[in-house]
Amino acid sequence: MEIPTARRRTACPSSRRYPAVRHHPVADANTSLCVELETERGSLVVYGTIFGIHGNRRPSFRQDIEEQMEDVRRLAEHGRAICLCGDFNCSFFDNYYFTNWARQTLTETFAACDLELVTGGQPECIDHIALSRSFPREGTVTVREWNLDKTLSDHKGICIDI
Repeated sequence: MEIPTARRRTACPSSRRYPAVRHHPVADANTSLCVELETERGSLVVYGTIFGIHGNRRPSFRQDIEEQMEDVRRLAEHGRAICLCGDFNCSFFDNYYFTNWARQTLTETFAACDLELVTGGQPECIDHIALSRSFPREGTVTVREWNLDKTLSDHKGICIDI
């Protein structure tokens, strides 16, 4: 099973489509969406986001993170498996693009909700995928990137195989 954060058919050729069985409410439908998918491994709540649509130096960045992390905590309360993915506007591996507050807030929320930031070790990466540790996996999670030269976008593409 692959969970891509950017569209490019050739980058993730084994991607499958799963039926959305439920839409979950989100704090701001302009910057996030949330659907529950039925997979062969069980239900997976996929929360797609962009934190700070204008980057991480404006007030909307902090507000997006605060509101959306509340969404994630609410969803996690019910023991659902969650995949949080999208443009976090925050690197975790290096000092490429981040704020200390965002790193700390996100890391604390991931720990509280038992999410693993599986893309946190990627250099110059601000698009990420966090996955519930409880979601069944087949062996090691593999992270793949494309658009490394950033010719298609100012972001690298990233996906995981689980």
